[in-house]
Amino acid sequence: MSNDLENLLQDAMKTETADVMLAPDALPRAFRSVRRRRIAVAATSVVGVLGIGIAGGVVAAGTRHHSPQSVRIAGRYTGKSLPLTASVRKDLIAAFASAQHIQVSDVAGFEKGSAHYGRIDQTRTYWAVASFVPSRSASAQAKVQFQDGPFVFSELPAGGWSAWGLLTDSGGGLCPSEVPAALAQAWAMSEPSDCRPGPAAYAAYRSGRFGFTVHVPASFVPDAPPTDGDALVFQSADGRATMTAGGDLNVHQVTPGQMVIQLRHMYQIQGTEVTRHGRVVTARGTTASGQTFVDREFVYSTNIYYVKWTYPAAERATYGPMVTEAVASFYLGANPS
Repeated sequence: MSNDLENLLQDAMKTETADVMLAPDALPRAFRSVRRRRIAVAATSVVGVLGIGIAGGVVAAGTRHHSPQSVRIAGRYTGKSLPLTASVRKDLIAAFASAQHIQVSDVAGFEKGSAHYGRIDQTRTYWAVASFVPSRSASAQAKVQFQDGPFVFSELPAGGWSAWGLLTDSGGGLCPSEVPAALAQAWAMSEPSDCRPGPAAYAAYRSGRFGFTVHVPASFVPDAPPTDGDALVFQSADGRATMTAGGDLNVHQVTPGQMVIQLRHMYQIQGTEVTRHGRVVTARGTTASGQTFVDREFVYSTNIYYVKWTYPAAERATYGPMVTEAVASFYLGANPS
């Protein structure tokens, strides 16, 4: 990447104007380059990759009794179906309306039999899927936002994670692999005929420097770890998809609101959406060359943690479930800072 582009990016980080455009294919390189300049890196540490084997995933310590509503996926984690209370229903409708840029009054409620709610115990994350019904007063434009259900939602643990986030729409048919496997089983989700099987195995990557853990497809190959231990890039066997997991020291005290502004400057591509839910800021979109990107930032006062994906938009059925797995498994520990 040229010095001119780096300078433009650095200027964009410092301002609130929207006058910097990036070549789509330069985004991943530009993001990493500017990040390293924006956030000062102090200490070096060892980054460890914990391979959990072909069964994949993180195994919870100890044993537990499972009720009929609780399912343990061997070698991975436990999913428990929970009652969909009036309070949760209200919050999900509000989250859907906010994400789709419509009014709560445009939503009449849930499509019958479509809504499920549950929890992944090990990562303390709550998940829900639902399709929604427009109200009679909803405009024709608002009704368009209801077409791609069921929709997948996630809520992160307490301590700053305050709001439901719309993770993805299903495009009209939700495959079980698009939600955590344990919950798909607990909810007895049926599988549409055009669903592809999800990947059979994952490995757990743990950042020795920043302490977070996240699942990576076992078939992905890690690049050489950087000497400062800030991030590790994993690539699919054919090099068409990448996942990056890492962190930065938040020496400039960037807030979640400021991160929204920065990502809007970084990803100036038509159709890109930048959303914020508590401390989590997510940018997602597709470049002109057909690459889908998902950039999820976890903003704390001391550190900024992130998981970033790029993959061919035409292969969403293959890589979408992998992104879901990364989101479901990302765990910062009991007391992130």
